[in-house]
Amino acid sequence: MGDKTRKFVIDGKELYFAKDKFKIHFKTHQTANNLQTNILKRLIADHVSVSESTVNGWLCGPSGPATTDIIAGLADFFNLPESDFYVEEEQPKMEKLNEQQIQAVDRIYKEIINFLFLFLNTGGVFSESEYIYNFHVPYDKRHEYAGSEFEKVKIAWYKEFVYLKGTQIYDELDEYIWNDLIGTYQDISGNIPEVDKCSYQYRSPGGTVWKDYDAAMVKLQELISKYI
Repeated sequence: MGDKTRKFVIDGKELYFAKDKFKIHFKTHQTANNLQTNILKRLIADHVSVSESTVNGWLCGPSGPATTDIIAGLADFFNLPESDFYVEEEQPKMEKLNEQQIQAVDRIYKEIINFLFLFLNTGGVFSESEYIYNFHVPYDKRHEYAGSEFEKVKIAWYKEFVYLKGTQIYDELDEYIWNDLIGTYQDISGNIPEVDKCSYQYRSPGGTVWKDYDAAMVKLQELISKYI
């Protein structure tokens, strides 16, 4: 059964609790709201009327929610659709990484997280403010500033080649960095030349910084969790 610990039959489909996605939403919510792990566990436990140790079991142990009502409560807590907490089948097993490779992935991951967190906390890399973390960055220079921050991610990726060459996760991180992350501030589609995408609306009209950040975080966490 792997991480999908309990089977539910909903509308004739056999579904399992999506433990990996629950971990992703937990971490994303924790980062966005600057919460300690134990505090967030307690908030979730109170919201769905279970113990903190039960929530810990969903995160770290083999257990999962016992009822669909609890899963509905989780969806309500995170303000996400219930379908986000179910999967239909097991995920395929991915290549195993050794300790050095895991550490290399972690170094890349941290640089990506730093960039995304900066994105979240500056109104969308880097909207209309001339101040970024108390540094004065003129509006017409924010694209250049975003590029310098993105360069840190690229350097981290290049430096870990010696440990990760030939691995599937390295290729997937490459695709994520160049096809998703850079899109937070730069048009790479080629369809609209010179478009400045220093705006939270680059993904869809009427979007928000939070939605962009969450989408990018979820995709990154799903990528990493397949291998580690």
